[in-house]
Amino acid sequence: MENKNIRSLLQQLPSNQRQALVLKYLEGFNNQEIASALRRPVGAVKALQHRGLENIRKKLKVKP
Repeated sequence: MENKNIRSLLQQLPSNQRQALVLKYLEGFNNQEIASALRRPVGAVKALQHRGLENIRKKLKVKP
């Protein structure tokens, strides 16, 4: 998938999900670092990442 398509998919996500995914997969932060940056518990960060990935899967129509 092209970088442009990935950016387009990320822009369609709610901002909190987008931030969690960008920090994790593009910036290489671990979940504790993301939690600290977003001022949220680690469990909330994991939930944001999960929901964000699920939203992208739905848009791509990819089954887990």
